[in-house]
Amino acid sequence: MKIIAHRGASAGAPENTLAAFRLAWEENADGVEFDIQLTADGQIVVIHDDDTRRTTGQPGAVCSWKLRDLQRLDSGSWKGAKWRGERIPTLEEALDAIPAGKLAFIEIKCGAEILPELRRVIQNIRFNPSRVVFVGFSIEVMALAKRTFDTCLVLWNVEPQSVANAEWVRGLCRQVRQSGIGGLGLGIGRVVNVETVRIIREEGQQLFVWTVDDAKTARRTKDIGVEFIATNKPGWIRKQIGSS
Repeated sequence: MKIIAHRGASAGAPENTLAAFRLAWEENADGVEFDIQLTADGQIVVIHDDDTRRTTGQPGAVCSWKLRDLQRLDSGSWKGAKWRGERIPTLEEALDAIPAGKLAFIEIKCGAEILPELRRVIQNIRFNPSRVVFVGFSIEVMALAKRTFDTCLVLWNVEPQSVANAEWVRGLCRQVRQSGIGGLGLGIGRVVNVETVRIIREEGQQLFVWTVDDAKTARRTKDIGVEFIATNKPGWIRKQIGSS
């Protein structure tokens, strides 16, 4: 099972910043997950929310900011004084910080309008694009991403139902198959169980589970054969499950 740092090692550093990514590598994460959006001037930046208020203190839709103005904002102080001065990274900066052999899980938070610029950036990265995994909540955008990046794993994120339902999982897998993508991302819950993994495996698909921050759940997801988990605490979770 691969341990993916959710928005970087975001329990210990401000989410979706280079500091959080550096901490993830220090904690021996197998990869980092981060969110991308498009600026007013067509640049791709790493930020989760549609609005900048929560992580910078300055309100405004991400899509209304130009890159130069976004990068003047302080994206670290909300987490603590030691992080003052952390900036919102560009996608290029985030990818440049990925060490050899590590994975980049890129969650597309906006629509298909981001794909042309995303293609340009991915074509110019210094490592094999097969180490990039695309995830997102729009299956239509994920299908387009797979057509754009045919060598990359693409997963459809779905919020799970409160009660495990095998037929619901089969329906999701059917949509995944019809869209030509590689599998599912599921929020952790009762639907993530042995039966779910069995169905997804029978379909030849892969499973990414978020956000796993307690030891019992991490051990359970490992035992039932989940391929990837996202966690805010990659180093601590690795110690709890005894994975080297």
